[in-house]
Amino acid sequence: MMHMGKSGYLKACKEIMGCARQIADGVRGMDGVKLMGSPDASVVCIGSDDASLNILNVGDAMSEKGWRLSLLQFPSCMHFCVTYVAAREKAGAPFLADLKASIHEVRTAPKGKFKDSKGAIYGMAATIPDRSMVDSLAYTYVDAQYAA
Repeated sequence: MMHMGKSGYLKACKEIMGCARQIADGVRGMDGVKLMGSPDASVVCIGSDDASLNILNVGDAMSEKGWRLSLLQFPSCMHFCVTYVAAREKAGAPFLADLKASIHEVRTAPKGKFKDSKGAIYGMAATIPDRSMVDSLAYTYVDAQYAA
């Protein structure tokens, strides 16, 4: 606040919210995906309205394109937090273009392309009936990632 001042802070908020709205509006008009909730702030959450489209794999495809999304469960979805840097770089249109390309990539991917992805881990963890095992599995997975 000391550096930007109140007017600079408000300008930054407007840019962030504008970018988040642009992404949300683009998702609303895109086949296969839907907004999860209403993005009242800078986080846009995206799920799938197509049972044949694995949204977690879409998240992995987006990661390959350089986007940093968080994958979530119950229901499966992903979210993107629009930062000031993303807003200043006018990331809305590139994000939507990459999302559309990622959806196409997942739909046309050869079988097994995403079998070793984060989405596969999240998807498998979501199917474990004994939820107490998930913590242990997650710790083991993270340990294995750092050991490699």
